[in-house]
Amino acid sequence: MANNVSVFRAIENLKWSSAHTWSFIAFALGLLFEAYLVGIAPIATGWFSLPSYLTALTLIWPFLWLIVGLIFVGPLSDRFGRKRLFILTMSMYAVGIALFIVTTLVIPNYISLLITLAIMLAAAGGEMNVILTDMHEVMPRRHRSKAAFFLINFINVGLMLVSFISLNTQLIGPFYQRLAIGIIGIVMLIVLVISRMKMPESIRWLERKGRINDAIREVEKYYGVRLDSGNLPINEMQVSRPIIHPPLWFRFIVAVLMMTANDLGFGLLSYEVGPIYFSSQTALIILITALAEFIGGLFIAPFADRISRKVILLFSTGGAAVTTYAIIALMKPIVSNFTFFLIMDFILNIFIGIQYLAMDTFKGELWPTERRGTFVSLVRVISIGSLIPETIWAVSAPLNQFLILNMGVWTMGLAAAIAWFIWGIETSKGTSIVITSGEIPT
Repeated sequence: MANNVSVFRAIENLKWSSAHTWSFIAFALGLLFEAYLVGIAPIATGWFSLPSYLTALTLIWPFLWLIVGLIFVGPLSDRFGRKRLFILTMSMYAVGIALFIVTTLVIPNYISLLITLAIMLAAAGGEMNVILTDMHEVMPRRHRSKAAFFLINFINVGLMLVSFISLNTQLIGPFYQRLAIGIIGIVMLIVLVISRMKMPESIRWLERKGRINDAIREVEKYYGVRLDSGNLPINEMQVSRPIIHPPLWFRFIVAVLMMTANDLGFGLLSYEVGPIYFSSQTALIILITALAEFIGGLFIAPFADRISRKVILLFSTGGAAVTTYAIIALMKPIVSNFTFFLIMDFILNIFIGIQYLAMDTFKGELWPTERRGTFVSLVRVISIGSLIPETIWAVSAPLNQFLILNMGVWTMGLAAAIAWFIWGIETSKGTSIVITSGEIPT
């Protein structure tokens, strides 16, 4: 392996190009589609008359199959490459969408719904993992954080889209809801295929695998830049002051605690309190929740390369924790007034949305390239996996216990954010991914 030279260093300061644009489109549509598929499950509970245990199964179904995709695709992307794994996930999407539409037209039933969702959600879990890994290796250094924040905000667009479809088709019945969902899925898949044909493989991954000549050819093909293999920059960087990288175990624990706080704490109002007290407004509540997160993300994303990641994580996690405490204290007036409920839901999810963008960016910045996909997968498996017992328990748990759980998980997340603020490193402000990952000692 040619460790003394770096193709990635030769291109990470390039201006934004068509290769970056197509990569952005491919990543954005992938994240949007993942959220779109996850959002189908709570809507699908209204398509059939289900006993409570099958309702619970439907709600945890997305998490189960997202985890399956994460477990397999994360490590595979480290071994076989980022772009190659997209071929696998898009093929699974195509099979799943085709079955979804056929069963909608011919034999719509609960079992066929679970099977088709399982195929597409496993693909979605793998897709998301590769995107959160690859975006740091593809986007230009000076735009890396900004691009990541805007990209992850497309998850909120996906949730809004499926909620909007539900709101506008619920009067015409489940058949047309399913048909609309399937047709839009086909359109998104077509755009995904086109965009991914025009995006490069990760240059950083290629060179870490010792495939320097392949990396050079990829740069020439997609970026239009000719490089001389005998005149590449050396694999070193000058920084204004030494950076002391926290140990790997500390990075992993902090990432897991903050991400788990977000995943567990997200559903406080939109998926628990709202459906209990305002069951007829569930689709609207989910739409408002996604809109709040989208607006929060849209506000912060343009400044993501200028503001400290440590500050954003502390501010957003602290804001979500404090708002959760306020909601618990004001629960009686909140559940007796739908307008007040929506206001508190909106405020809470502004903070949660910002924290989610920061965390999904942060958890891909900390790991060596050859293990980045695996570590991103591990963090997501633990955080999403925690939703399964919580969802099963929350179906029958008293509301006051659920509120105490939310207070506890956000307190846990805030403690992790404070720990990183004190002992962590800065991963924003144009810092190269080879520095944040600790691959180049400084």
